[in-house]
Amino acid sequence: MKLGRTGFTLVLLAIGWALAQPAPREAGQTPAAQVASVQLQNGDRVSGQVMDPTISLESLFGTLPLPYHLIRFAAQQGNMTVLSLQSGDRVTGTLTGPGLNLLTAVADTPLSIAWSFISILSFPAVDTPPGPDQVVLVNHDWLSGVIETEALNVQTSFGMAQIDLGQIRNITRTTSDQDFIFALRDGDRITGSLPEQTLRLQVAEGEVLELTVRGENLLAIFFTGR
Repeated sequence: MKLGRTGFTLVLLAIGWALAQPAPREAGQTPAAQVASVQLQNGDRVSGQVMDPTISLESLFGTLPLPYHLIRFAAQQGNMTVLSLQSGDRVTGTLTGPGLNLLTAVADTPLSIAWSFISILSFPAVDTPPGPDQVVLVNHDWLSGVIETEALNVQTSFGMAQIDLGQIRNITRTTSDQDFIFALRDGDRITGSLPEQTLRLQVAEGEVLELTVRGENLLAIFFTGR
C-alpha cells in the first residue's frame, strides 16, 4: 500500500503524538513522593519528600487513608488535626500511625518524625477544583467528589426503603437530630432517618474513599453534578 504525502504526514503526526503521551499508571503503582515542608512544635522546620503513600485520620467519616497528593496542609489544633485538601475540602480528626517518613537533603535515609512533634505539614498548592457532589458533616467538615454509591437505606414513615441517589437533588437535616429531608429531582420529598452505612466517594481519578455516614454525623449531601 502506498501513502501519499498527506497520508505519510498524518502517520508521522500520529506516531509523534503517541510517543508524547505519558505512560499510564499501573494499578497499585505508588505515586511519586510528595515534597513537603514540616514545621515542628519547637519552631524548627525541615523540608523533603514524604515517603509514605497516605496519611490516616480517624474522623467522623471513619478512618480515612488520604493520599498525600490530595493534601494542601495539615495543622495541629490541640489534640486534633485539621486536614485541608488541594480542592478546598477539609477533614478534622486524630492522626493514626507512628508518624511521617521524610527523605531530606541532610540524611541518606528517611527521618521518622512522630506526629506529636509536628505542628504544620504543608505541600505546594495545586489548582484542584472541588468535586460535583459534597458530603457535609455536623462539625462542618466536608468532602467533595463523585458519589459512586447507587442507593441509600432510609427509614421512612412507610418502612425501610432504598432510595436511588440518581433521583435525589439534596439531603438536608431537619430540626430533629435524626431525620433528614430527601428532596427528589421530580419535586417530591421524603422524610426519614439514616442508619449507619458506607458511602463511596471518588475524590480523584483512581482514588475512592469509603465514608461512614449515619444520622448522628451527617449534616447534608448535595448532588450538583447530576
